[in-house]
Amino acid sequence: MRTGKWFGIMEYLTLEKKEHIATISMHRAPVNAVNHQFYREVIEMFDGIGADRDIRVAILRSDFEKYWCAGNDVNDFVGMTPENGHIRHRSVYNAYTSIYECAAPTIAAIDGCALGTGMALASVCDVIITSDRAVIGAPEINFGVMGAGKLLRRLVPEKVMREMLFSGRHVKATELERWGCLRTVPAEKLMDEVTAEAKLIASKCPPTMRLLKESLNCVESMDFKLGLFTELSYTRKASVFEDSMEAKKAFLEKREPVFKGY
Repeated sequence: MRTGKWFGIMEYLTLEKKEHIATISMHRAPVNAVNHQFYREVIEMFDGIGADRDIRVAILRSDFEKYWCAGNDVNDFVGMTPENGHIRHRSVYNAYTSIYECAAPTIAAIDGCALGTGMALASVCDVIITSDRAVIGAPEINFGVMGAGKLLRRLVPEKVMREMLFSGRHVKATELERWGCLRTVPAEKLMDEVTAEAKLIASKCPPTMRLLKESLNCVESMDFKLGLFTELSYTRKASVFEDSMEAKKAFLEKREPVFKGY
């Protein structure tokens, strides 16, 4: 178990914070199968990260080599009925949206299987980097339940999404890379590549980066004209930040910016 200043006792998640980068490790043996408590910890963890303005980027990884997250704990489904299912439904929804809405950009660092809930957790991260041996899938139909098509659609085209959901088959990350939804690297270089990406993101203007993520989430479902107007409005908001002015001055003066943060 691990505790921290803004989150309580965690059974399945641990946090390491270094140089403005938060690394969250999942460790529910043996395969990171997600139960109700796991979902609750995800909510608390990412809500806390979003509230901590010293964190500029978050990495979500697994402590297990072969399993990033193998999906839901099927035991959780056994006692679920139409009458009590809403309780679990609310936790699942809040867990996914806590990552999607986290104020800091998020990176999924995937080695091994990301299935069902694992696929869903990855899909709501901003950046996905996987090993070349990783596999992703939505096998829920094999257990008589339904997969998250809306989330899988964030990774693959509509017809691919439907085929994956109907068949329940797993797909190699190297195959999914063609759709531009993720980047694969050799397994032994995964965390080096992820750390380099996190450091690059963390080096950018902190308040503008958070505003950028908010803007991207806001315009995602808008039509072109409304989305364009909204993004321009966010650009205007960013101009008030002292760090934003520092970024411009540093560029003109051909030097590295020195950000104060919040």
